[in-house]
Amino acid sequence: MSAPMSPQEQGPTTRDDHWQRHATQWDRVGRPLRPSPEDVAFTERAIARRRGEIPGDGFRALMLGVTPELALMRWPQGTTLVAIDHSPAMIRHVWPNAALPDTARAVCGRWEHLPVGSAEMDAVIGDGFYTPLAYPSGYTRVGREIRRVLKTDGVYVARAFIRPKNTERPSSVFDALRSGQINNFHAFKLRLAMALQESAARGVRLSDIWTTWHRCVPDADALARSLRWSIDEIATIDAYRDSNACYTFPTIDELRDVLSLHFIEPECHVPDYELGVRCPTFVLRPK
Repeated sequence: MSAPMSPQEQGPTTRDDHWQRHATQWDRVGRPLRPSPEDVAFTERAIARRRGEIPGDGFRALMLGVTPELALMRWPQGTTLVAIDHSPAMIRHVWPNAALPDTARAVCGRWEHLPVGSAEMDAVIGDGFYTPLAYPSGYTRVGREIRRVLKTDGVYVARAFIRPKNTERPSSVFDALRSGQINNFHAFKLRLAMALQESAARGVRLSDIWTTWHRCVPDADALARSLRWSIDEIATIDAYRDSNACYTFPTIDELRDVLSLHFIEPECHVPDYELGVRCPTFVLRPK
């Protein structure tokens, strides 16, 4: 497996095809791949604390990606929100434009080169956006850009997907699946992806996740019936088919290594839901 590339570095086939497919099936994706009410409430509190530190009425926030749960959360009065996503399909299919005020908008752009001036933002937030980036180079470049656009007293809130220090074997994940120890297919996908990754620097190719799934579970319909899972949710893994894109899952220490280059970490929240320990939300301040 070659080193993974960020969405901005991948060619048109690996980037556009995967995110087009992912965008059109977004409504079938669930937690932990999407933030829970607990995650959203924690982010709201972190943003509210930051707003309380600022005199005046204006509050400028930047979101990496177009996660609807974050776009629609309770923002402080007077917030201007800009979301940046590299994929026109994600903006078209996922951004909840009709439910948002005129002060919130999504634009197409690159996270490594944010179309925002320096020190303009009171807050930057995002959910799971590190995962498609190369580790550590992509993480570092995006972190540097976030630091650039944040005010010196701004706040950065990000939920990340991290692998455990003792990585599971793929066979163990499938054993847990068949024995009913995994509550939903999205938690299974996350566990399998992490189990297949050799290292954060190499990442895991999405097509390898799909191939492993279909080799080990030749009859998805039968599995869905036995576990009483939706076959439509199971079909979301087909977005990985033939994709050369890679996901990366650092350990929490590996992630903190790159975060600490530009930020200090006053707080880290680990949610209570299944795999919550692998989905912490970090509250960070610029160095």
